[in-house]
Amino acid sequence: MKDQATGAWMFGSVDLPHPNCSQFLNFDPASPKSQSMLGELLGKWPALPKVAAFDEWINNRDRNLQNILWQDENTFALIDHGKALNLDPNYADRNVMIECWLAFVANGDQVAQQRLKRDALRFASLFDDAQARDCAAELVGAAGPDIPQAFATFVCDRLANIVNHIGLRFPNTQLRMQL
Repeated sequence: MKDQATGAWMFGSVDLPHPNCSQFLNFDPASPKSQSMLGELLGKWPALPKVAAFDEWINNRDRNLQNILWQDENTFALIDHGKALNLDPNYADRNVMIECWLAFVANGDQVAQQRLKRDALRFASLFDDAQARDCAAELVGAAGPDIPQAFATFVCDRLANIVNHIGLRFPNTQLRMQL
């Protein structure tokens, strides 16, 4: 869908023939076998720390297995909508990717927990205000000036505190553990 006035893209969608992770795994949250399979997939996924950091930056509270499309052993396509950018402040404040990692991959392993935390923080350090403002500038023609400005303000404010936001997602045991 394009903005009639500017010709800028407002929305796009591509149909991918990949099952979502819930379908691929035939996921049952109560099943140890399903949990193990999910842990194995997530544990091998090199982009998980990037996705966890990005979800934290935009405050994406509703990531779920249905919006992670399985392409192959180490590749997933992400789709999203709905609860990011604090659009629903009543929705539980969470980072689903970090929660899944802690529950199904690290499974109490404090070294693994700290490695994910370190990697998510490393990727978060690559985000900057200019990226948010550039993205907001692209929205101006499609949405008028108020929504893009609110977007830029929100993500810049999140970025200023992203270290704290990510840090709070992890257990507080052995915070000074050497990796």
